[in-house]
Amino acid sequence: MKDVERIYLTDVIMEDSVLKFEEEEDLSDFFLKKAIEELRETETIKINSLNELKHLISKEKDLYIPFNDETEKYMLAYLRSCKFHVNSAFKKMTCLYICRLNYPQYFAHISPLNEKNMLVKNMFTILPQRDQHGRRVLITRIEKWRTSECTLTEVVRGTLLLAQAAMREPKTQICGITLINDMKGLGFQHVWQITPSFVKMILEWTQDLLPIRVKEIHFVFQTYIFKTVYAIFKPFLKEKLRNRIFLHGYDMSSLPKHIDAKYLPIEYGGLLNFPLDQGLNQFSFFYKFNDEYERTDQHGYTNKQENVKK
Repeated sequence: MKDVERIYLTDVIMEDSVLKFEEEEDLSDFFLKKAIEELRETETIKINSLNELKHLISKEKDLYIPFNDETEKYMLAYLRSCKFHVNSAFKKMTCLYICRLNYPQYFAHISPLNEKNMLVKNMFTILPQRDQHGRRVLITRIEKWRTSECTLTEVVRGTLLLAQAAMREPKTQICGITLINDMKGLGFQHVWQITPSFVKMILEWTQDLLPIRVKEIHFVFQTYIFKTVYAIFKPFLKEKLRNRIFLHGYDMSSLPKHIDAKYLPIEYGGLLNFPLDQGLNQFSFFYKFNDEYERTDQHGYTNKQENVKK
């Protein structure tokens, strides 16, 4: 696998816009500078922190994580998301594995093959270029979610699959991600699937457990029903995340103030002429890494009875 260049959308000609999976640690000065200034990362701190985290993992009862190049990428995701505070990174990691035990319907056995039904629906689109801040940009379109064909659980699992891929990219670990949520088409058929237990789980995961820097969350084309949904979530949003949420409505002139127009699709006030329906291409791409997802699924606590609800 390592000898093959991992490129997706190779059959989509888009003015040199080809999405690549960037898992190499060979970083340009732009990313190295950001890592130092925002994450206090140096080569010495990175090596020492990895060794400390491995030590904590080795001492944790029933926690299985093999030490190799593949798992080091995940460890760095936790360390970078916690600005190399090792104890915080270890706590986030172990809490996420416990969350996986508590909510197996969302977290267990995630792989491209298992999530094919969700991936091909065109609900998620990863833009081919990073924005001016070096961030990945992910678009979610609610109008593509037909509840008769895809459950809320499948939507969450698809989101987790994409998050797991982002965790492996050093550039994304450093710069983070920007989310654009297109709420056009949101209806009661979607809202009725949201339960109190789901709200608790998804906010816990997003705010406390996700080892990715969520830098901005943009909502566009909100319907009147959106106000009802947002009212459910808002009281549970921590100030840090609340300050990173932007509501644009139908005014697409405001979104390019956050994301440079050349990186933004024309549907959202930008200049990028990029087809948003990429479901089949995305599945074909992620399926190449199905074995890696299955290996990662084996990591975590081995004694489920003792650690569930810990």
